[in-house]
Amino acid sequence: MTDDLSPDLRDLLAGWSGHDLPPGRYDELLARLKADPVLRAAFAAEVWMIAKVKVALAGPPPSLPEVSEAATFPYCPTPRRRRLGWLAVAAGVLVAVAAGLWERNRLSPAAADVYLAVLIHSAGVEPEPGEPALEIGTPFPAGRFSIRSGVAVLLGLGGETTTVEGPAELELVSPTQIALHHGRIRVRARTGASGFTVATPVAAIVDLGTEFGVTVLQGGETHVGVFSGAVEVLRTAPGQPTQSAGGLKTWQAARIDPGTPGMTPEPLNASRYPVVLFVPPPDLPVGPDYAAAVRAAKPWGYWRFEESDKGLVPNEVTGGPGLRTAGAVTLFGKPGSRAVVFRPEDPTQYLVLDGTWIPPAPGFALEFWMMPESLAAQTLAALTPAAPAAGSHLGLVEIAGLRKYWDFSPGGLRFLNVVRPRRSHDAGLVTEPPHVCVPFRWHHVVAQRNGDTVELYLKGKKCKSEEVGPASASPACHLLLGRLQQKWSADPMQVRAFVGQLDEVAVYNRPLTANEIARHAGAATTPTP
Repeated sequence: MTDDLSPDLRDLLAGWSGHDLPPGRYDELLARLKADPVLRAAFAAEVWMIAKVKVALAGPPPSLPEVSEAATFPYCPTPRRRRLGWLAVAAGVLVAVAAGLWERNRLSPAAADVYLAVLIHSAGVEPEPGEPALEIGTPFPAGRFSIRSGVAVLLGLGGETTTVEGPAELELVSPTQIALHHGRIRVRARTGASGFTVATPVAAIVDLGTEFGVTVLQGGETHVGVFSGAVEVLRTAPGQPTQSAGGLKTWQAARIDPGTPGMTPEPLNASRYPVVLFVPPPDLPVGPDYAAAVRAAKPWGYWRFEESDKGLVPNEVTGGPGLRTAGAVTLFGKPGSRAVVFRPEDPTQYLVLDGTWIPPAPGFALEFWMMPESLAAQTLAALTPAAPAAGSHLGLVEIAGLRKYWDFSPGGLRFLNVVRPRRSHDAGLVTEPPHVCVPFRWHHVVAQRNGDTVELYLKGKKCKSEEVGPASASPACHLLLGRLQQKWSADPMQVRAFVGQLDEVAVYNRPLTANEIARHAGAATTPTP
């Protein structure tokens, strides 16, 4: 590091390194960094230097989980560093390049068990010779992904969708990074998100909240086009300082040539990038006899979301309490197949039981259909005690995302029931591949206590069970749908807002039999992959 650093650059490096700065200084520096390309280039050069020194001192390249932690500060519990998330992403790109993570053969095998994306749509895809056919719902760990032809759409852990048009070869590096060797892709970031990075042989394209395309030709020539929002382009080369080539905004495009500094503006040619493959979400595929089968099982409560009166969804069980809506929760679909929709723009939305329920100690069941639109950690149903002194949660049914302290398979289904003697740091039941919740597909779920055993069913099949011993008496509780808790929190992991659709929610004062569960799940009129 040089001795003649400007005060702003010195404070940027101090903040990135974790040192405290005066109040308001973080926001001031971030605004300056985004507006000043000279400062961005100087910051990138200094971090590049630090990265090279650290890599040289460390010896072997760091593992992918280490780089992922550096590049994905939403998973870091230190509030100070969250405020410099944009800097952390840029630093993560530089460290990854310095460590040689661009090269496929240097990816750490330790990351092979971490699923980074799942295939959600495809059209005419032809895999490489010797590779198995791609199926909707296939999860992909860190490593190579390639197709000879057709279009494949990957959904990443951060909510971004990447449309890949063959022939193409790319590398899934971390939850926020992919490396495109050759071919064409189009990335659409989740609303409000930024920092997703595409590395090519000559550049790193950092998303600033946008939709953009990247094409890499043989030899490394790179084309970047922005359809919405903005990106930052960094020039990268082994052994050379990383330099900012500038930013691109909506309807701007540029060509990046090997051996030529900066980037060359060019008209945005939409045909140079993949067309977004849009597949409308399917209606819930249950037949007309499904409701009759659920009623025959005598639920304590049953909500079909066909109508709402002044924010109250009626209970199909006579005299039973309804579900009260909050936020922008809406009912959507054709009559007879409506569902409740949780949209990504509003984390305040949820439904809550307009009353209380006491889960019987000998056994109970929660049953519903759900269609997620994300692989992030998100709560489907939560049982919270009516009396705060009874604890925070009595039960949770969640989609497990990538978390710092739990070894979950992203997209797995999690059931935590604490209506029994408590155990510290209890992860509950968590399904593993192939029992994952594929986004944009309907899934039938049953989470229940059956005597001394807790059980988790997905699509009519028992995926997990565990003997937990006798249950203690349960206090009266609220049933919450689509959110971990009612109170507001700035920490997404304390909200875990669901994004997608729920339907046919039923609560029973007894466990369902395996035959009943299979019969209900089999009521789907069309396959649910």
